[in-house]
Amino acid sequence: MTVKHHGRFSIKVTNTETGEVRELPEQENLILNQAFSLSEFSRSNNYIYCLFGTGATTPNVTDTSLSAKVGYLSKNVFDVNSTRDMTDFTSETTIIFEGTAGQITGNISELGLSFSSLESKLFTRALIKDEFGDPTTISLGVGDILTVEYIYGFTIDLTTSLITSKSVTIGGVSTTVDLHWADYDVNNVNFGLWDTANPSLLLSKLSRNPMSFCKYMNPFTGVISDFSDIDSQITPLKVNYYDTPNPDDGYANGTSSGVSMTSESFPAGNCTGTWDGVAFYRQDLNCLSCVLTFDPPLVKGADDVFTIDSLILGAIRGS
Repeated sequence: MTVKHHGRFSIKVTNTETGEVRELPEQENLILNQAFSLSEFSRSNNYIYCLFGTGATTPNVTDTSLSAKVGYLSKNVFDVNSTRDMTDFTSETTIIFEGTAGQITGNISELGLSFSSLESKLFTRALIKDEFGDPTTISLGVGDILTVEYIYGFTIDLTTSLITSKSVTIGGVSTTVDLHWADYDVNNVNFGLWDTANPSLLLSKLSRNPMSFCKYMNPFTGVISDFSDIDSQITPLKVNYYDTPNPDDGYANGTSSGVSMTSESFPAGNCTGTWDGVAFYRQDLNCLSCVLTFDPPLVKGADDVFTIDSLILGAIRGS
């Protein structure tokens, strides 16, 4: 799976004393390597921060903080819009940060998004530029209100298959294992964006790295005919989805990100019966991202131990 993250922002300053409005055009920012870190994107709370600083050095993808922080604005309500065409699926979050008069004062020349007001975990960064595309500085006084409209999201290339098939031998039986990502069905009432039953769990939050929704796994019974509505067609075998084995963050850098499992097992007596597949999800059985299906189904007896020797689910950062 190839994931292309993107972000852009526009700035407006309104003076409460004179009514003067200063606006800068919409401009792009740099997506940092940290945006591709599962540990940041899967465990963040609902608050997001836009931090402002005085730096003048062109940012690079390994940056994690501003040169000199001036202040920040925060928000915990986001609008998410998902679109799909023949080649791409795109999910974007629109965040409007609006301060009060005098909340941010001084000179600002750069900004970035973070999940922390301490700015230690920036995942975007940009120098502020004027209408000619040149770096500029904005001076803010006690009568100025700063407003930033920020759009952050990702695009998935749908020209490559969302299904990977492999023939393996499990328990002496030749089995076809298919990896199928949940369909990105924007015509579904719940958008089909990995969360097919309770969209509030995902759609109220920031559009994130899709791999952050592969935090837990559960064997299931049931044949899936509609991959945009997985949870209504399967019956999970594990009652508590916090049980092990769980995927581990595994690896994450500026190029690739994923979860991995090695030598993890379902012990004897655990999840016995017929396995039509294994579902991957995040903290809630309704927040499904992808599934492994087995043909023919597996049958796990009371004395059987099911061991996962090697499994990696990953995404490649697009350029």
